[in-house]
Amino acid sequence: MTQLQDNIVGIDAAIFMHPTTWKASGHVDNFNDPMIDNKDSKKRYRVDHLIEAHAEALKEEGKEKEADELLASMDALLAKDDFAGLKTLIESNKIKCAISGTVNWTDIRQFNLMFATEFGSTASSDDEDNKVYLRPETAQGIFVNFLNVQKTGRMRIPFGIAQVGKAFRNEIVARQFIFRMREFEQMEMQFFIRPGTQKEWYEHWKKEKD
Repeated sequence: MTQLQDNIVGIDAAIFMHPTTWKASGHVDNFNDPMIDNKDSKKRYRVDHLIEAHAEALKEEGKEKEADELLASMDALLAKDDFAGLKTLIESNKIKCAISGTVNWTDIRQFNLMFATEFGSTASSDDEDNKVYLRPETAQGIFVNFLNVQKTGRMRIPFGIAQVGKAFRNEIVARQFIFRMREFEQMEMQFFIRPGTQKEWYEHWKKEKD
């Protein structure tokens, strides 16, 4: 993209970014998953994964209707952020921990997927002013550096900004797979155009792809 296109340039944005960036993008408030712990095994589960696994087991037993009703109830409760209702759903369906085999669950709570740390030698975990996050994705670095790139590169719209770099997500169950690692590489390009020319550029890139 950067070598064969005259109007796409590359950057290497910061891994640590100001917390207001992630607040504005919605990551601080919304980049999280509802989690539940089994008190006996100390194993932590994502609530949707736990319920979906039980639904799959029901389907294997030929109980398709029960599985569909369970998933529909889960979706409705997740949409309302009804954690008490989700816990009741898990307990009423006797969904067990795969390790302990018990239904001795904690309350459900949100778990943010961003790694947080603090700036400064005397930083305190209670000091929100010093808190920073390792980026969970690379797009924000492109957006906040837009003006720097546009001026220093003497770029005119339309143009693109691309980068390759590390991203970090505090996955509870980090499977050894490219999308579920806690530390992984992302490649991303954002292309900036004038408002109202979306269809024109869509047709242009579609023709380029063909």
